[in-house]
Amino acid sequence: MPNFNITGSCNGFLCLTDTQVPDTTYIHNPFTQESIQLPPVVKYFSYQRVMMGFSFDHVTKTYKVIRTVYCTPEPNIGLSGPFGIINSDTSIYTLGTDSWRSLVQKPPYWLDWRLPTASVNGFLHWQTKAHKYKQYREIVAFDFATEEFHEVPYPRCRSFRRNMYSLVELGGHLCAVVRVSYNGKVDVWVMKEYNVVSSWSKDYIVGEHVPVGLNPDLSFSQRMREKWFSTRSAQVRCLLKTGEILIEYGRQAFAYYDSEKAEFRDLNIHGLPNCFESVVLRVNLLSLQDSIQIQS
Repeated sequence: MPNFNITGSCNGFLCLTDTQVPDTTYIHNPFTQESIQLPPVVKYFSYQRVMMGFSFDHVTKTYKVIRTVYCTPEPNIGLSGPFGIINSDTSIYTLGTDSWRSLVQKPPYWLDWRLPTASVNGFLHWQTKAHKYKQYREIVAFDFATEEFHEVPYPRCRSFRRNMYSLVELGGHLCAVVRVSYNGKVDVWVMKEYNVVSSWSKDYIVGEHVPVGLNPDLSFSQRMREKWFSTRSAQVRCLLKTGEILIEYGRQAFAYYDSEKAEFRDLNIHGLPNCFESVVLRVNLLSLQDSIQIQS
């Protein structure tokens, strides 16, 4: 599998799609180098954009892959109808079974496949795509146990609606990382109690930082480089046992952030390519076959 996209991760396993062969999906364990290929999808649309997700069903103890296709009857029409979606089709696959199943329920909005998702306790979260009929991005979750979509309330504050944000899981909680445009900082909001709007709390404020190894565009001034690359390119990856936050910058460099001391510590990894995609995984040395509950 020399060319693939990472479309999801769960418990040390990766969900990969082949970039050269359409609708070819693998589940891969990078620690044991074991892979399995999923059955082909029966439904196929000529003009489509595919969004996928991968997670664990804590009720049935099975791994599942969700696949939503946004499609149009003709090319170059665009995928945005008067209220956000022309047509969509959602299927789900349970590892250990023979085929995909169609879901009756569709996503309530057009989900943005370009932005990172967040998997929290069997719920996978997306942002919706903004358009002229819906200015603000909502948060939509899929419950892998009930196999249903639902909306998740976001923090009720003005800065959250006015600025770009991304979703991430930190310490078992759903978090929203908000890039505040007016002060060049990054606010990290944590949902302490799932699906309860009043439980959102701004727990971290990350200042500007340009780590060693980041090569910003030289056409920017020094000040513009620092502001642009410390906020727009910052991706919060995980919360460490030490309490530090691991942050990726521009797919080029990493740094630790200590919120108590408000200090950064650059992470130097020798041999990294000039540009990369990072995924946070926990070590899993179990065989894929042993991890799959075969369904009757």
